[in-house]
This record gives sequence, structure tokens and C-alpha cells, in this order.
Amino acid sequence: MKTVLMTGIGGFIGNNIAEYLISKQYNVIGIYKNRKPNNPKIPLIHMDLSKTIKELPNCDAIIHLAAQIQPASIEEYLDNTIQPMRNICNWAQKMLVKQFIYVSSTSIYGETIGEVNINSDRINLDDYGLTKYIGERILENTNIKNRWILRLPRVLGKGTDMSSPWLPLVIKRLIQNEEVIYYNPDLIYNNLVYIDDISEFMEKILRRKNEELKRIVLGGKQEVTIIEILKLLKDELNSSSILTEKKVNKRNTCYAIDVTEAQKNGFYCRDTTEIIKRFIKDIIIN
Repeated sequence: MKTVLMTGIGGFIGNNIAEYLISKQYNVIGIYKNRKPNNPKIPLIHMDLSKTIKELPNCDAIIHLAAQIQPASIEEYLDNTIQPMRNICNWAQKMLVKQFIYVSSTSIYGETIGEVNINSDRINLDDYGLTKYIGERILENTNIKNRWILRLPRVLGKGTDMSSPWLPLVIKRLIQNEEVIYYNPDLIYNNLVYIDDISEFMEKILRRKNEELKRIVLGGKQEVTIIEILKLLKDELNSSSILTEKKVNKRNTCYAIDVTEAQKNGFYCRDTTEIIKRFIKDIIIN
């Protein structure tokens, strides 16, 4: 049985991945700092990864999700994203851990126009995007052979934080029949994935034995416009909300994603509209 050490286990993404891996007979050990998951199946370690790591259980792989949740000061990002990444990578190298999966973010692209891929430019990054990118660079400079960097877009599924921008907030307003203000109606968008598909992809990665660094950016299969998404949401939710367009001059941080590399590496890309419809069912059922 393969042992996986997972940081950030208390978050929405971490808890879902852990439950899926356990169902596939992986031995998952979770590390948490503030948010303790209520899951008796997961052995837990309470630890501040910004401090020097003296001892952790031996493991075959690490999935590193722990990071500062925005908004925060740059000092908090350094303490809760950069330093933990340095410490867990140093420990992994010392203990000869065979595989390291770093969960990064599409925020590393900043403000951009058009479709992005692994090699796209980074423009005007905020502190969150900047520190996630530095985390990538830290992993790149290790001698761990089997390394994966996953740049995640908006992740939807049961348990999603409905106070988070952009899509959950819009859905919340539509459910309450409140006015929805939107920008860039013709902007192409597929910057989202469903949590179950990430969990399945993680399990596929854990079975891979490549000796190279892999960078993957995830997204939906189908590129649709912002206004098409809003109309779909309004129809599916039977909402009476008024949709109001406002002009904006700055570049947007919502964009289309080239999922070719993700599909080549075995990620199942659902259609964007399918992801949205499934998420709406999750909300209605719960």
C-alpha cells in the first residue's frame, strides 16, 4: 500500500482528494495547521510547516496543498506559502521521497488576454499568484525526480466555499434573485474544473513513475463566453435576477485555458457547461 503525505488536508480540495485516495486503498496521512478535517479515516498531524520540520512519517509521495488563502499581507504569504514550501521540499529531499505533487494555481498568470498554456507569460501577478509561482520554482530546483506541478483553476463541487469569487458568488446572487453585475460578456472562459476529476487525476499521477518535471494546467474542455455562462446559470436556477453589464478597462483574470497537455497526461476534461450544471445540482441537493 502506497503512503501519501498530504498537506492542507483541512481544505475543500485536500479533504476530497484524501477521501478518494483512501477509497482506492492508499494510506493517507494528513497535515493541518488551522482547519482540522472531521474525518476519522485519516491519521492527522497538527504542524506549522513554516517551522523547521524535524520529524514526519516516511512516505512514498507528497501532495502539497497548504498555502495562505487570500487576501493577506505579503508577510503572511511568505510565512504561510513560501517558507512551508521550502521546508517540505527540504525534508522530502532529505528523506528521499520518490514523488512530489505541488498544487499551484492559474493565478500565476495574473492579468492576461486570450488563451493560456504552460508557457504563457505572467502579467501583473498579485501576491497570491506570485508566491504560488515561487513555490513552483522551489520545487523545480530540487533533486526529486518525479515532480508534478498542477495549476488549478476554480474548483467546484460539494463543499465549495460560496463566498469565493467569481462563479460561486454569482450563483449565490442568482439563487437570491439579486442583480448580477458582469464585465467582458464576450470573454472566452473555461477556467474551472470539478473536484472529482482532480481526485481521479491525482490517483493516476500517483501511479506514474516518470523521472522528470511535469507542469500541467487544468480547465474545462469547452470554451464558452461569460454571457453564455450567466444565461445558463440563470436558466438552470430559474432565477429572476437582472443581468447588468458594466464596462471595465483593465485586463481580466478570468480566461481560457489550453487543456491539450492536461488531456495528453490523462486528465478527464469535462465540458464547461457540464461542470456548471453538476455544481448546480450539488447546491440544490444540499
